[in-house]
Amino acid sequence: MKPPWVNVMLVLLGLVYFIFYFLINSGLKHTNL
Repeated sequence: MKPPWVNVMLVLLGLVYFIFYFLINSGLKHTNL
């Protein structure tokens, strides 16, 4: 049995990863690299 905070941490990490991925894609589109 995993403690409940493990699921919360996984969700938070997923959100952070998605936000960074979106920001990097936006930055690359703006800089045309």
